[in-house]
Amino acid sequence: MSWDVLLLRLPDDAASLRQIPDDYASAPLGSRDDVLAAITRAVPEADLSDPTWGQLLGPTWSMELNIGSEDPVDSVMLHIRGSGDDVLHPVFRLADVLRCKVLDCAEGELITPRQTSGWHAFQQYRDRAVWASRQHRQPPLPADPGRNLQTPLPPGRLITSDEGDGDVQPLRLSDRPATAGLWARIHAEHTRSGLWPLLLDALDPGEDACRPWGSGELFPEQMSSPTDHEPAGLLAEWWAAHTAADEDDDALSAEQRLTETAPYGQRRPGTAPSRQTAADADDLAAE
Repeated sequence: MSWDVLLLRLPDDAASLRQIPDDYASAPLGSRDDVLAAITRAVPEADLSDPTWGQLLGPTWSMELNIGSEDPVDSVMLHIRGSGDDVLHPVFRLADVLRCKVLDCAEGELITPRQTSGWHAFQQYRDRAVWASRQHRQPPLPADPGRNLQTPLPPGRLITSDEGDGDVQPLRLSDRPATAGLWARIHAEHTRSGLWPLLLDALDPGEDACRPWGSGELFPEQMSSPTDHEPAGLLAEWWAAHTAADEDDDALSAEQRLTETAPYGQRRPGTAPSRQTAADADDLAAE
């Protein structure tokens, strides 16, 4: 998990992405050799033994410099981990020497050297996620999951995970399809019982094993609650991952991949305004 900021060439007077025209195309930072030389001037302690992916270590933080393999270099993505506001000093030294603006990918906005809110928000989100992952390991189901339910469960069996520790039973699978209304009745008891009903399809409806559920192809240790994730930060990570071409295994070139998110390219446009809730989520799910 990292705080990702993008260094890219934008108009000197731009203080916000809202001031950038939708059809604006940022100029390249320069040739690969020129960019590497500029990085060395700004942060001579950086390890550029891999010219596509540099490393920079600080007293309480680490930084990966995703330079990429394209020549000329269009932008540089920084993946930052750890803590300490002094990490912003090398970020903006790099921005100055490359004549770039600094885009906080999580907040979807340009930042200044004294603007630490995005960095602090990332650390808070990371700490919450780490704490939650340590506190909320998937417990095994009781031998009789239905004992806390007023609604009788259809005949079924407990499924043991064949991944991770291999001794976790996160799922009870019924032997036959659910009857109408069963999901809603079990869901209504969730707060008291702790059980959550799911309607599951098999990969191959004609196969008796009901894969992947019946065969235990589950990895509970890698599961997390949706409430553990901050939407803007998660979307920013997905956006950065989707727009970064994988040179070793990617059917699309870097240019083709960026056309999928045109006109924004690697610049995530931010979060759209939320809509007013039209219906209760639980009622809609039950329906």
